[in-house]
Amino acid sequence: MNVYDWKCDKNPIRRTAKRLLSGEPLKDGRPLSELTPLDEHTRKVLASEATLTDEQIAILRDMGYFADVPQSAERNAYGE
Repeated sequence: MNVYDWKCDKNPIRRTAKRLLSGEPLKDGRPLSELTPLDEHTRKVLASEATLTDEQIAILRDMGYFADVPQSAERNAYGE
């Protein structure tokens, strides 16, 4: 199993981080890194975001770290 198995994750922040780190190609076969090149710092940040719990993400959102992802969008991802 890939450590960054993003397909089963319901949390949009973790899912996006895992998808970017997965190395899995796009549907047309191109690597995702062709669209979004990742430097070492970005990879480290994404790796930490990929391991956050829902509670940690909620705390960071309240602190303004994930200001671009409204809470309602995350709830919709869960089907709430």
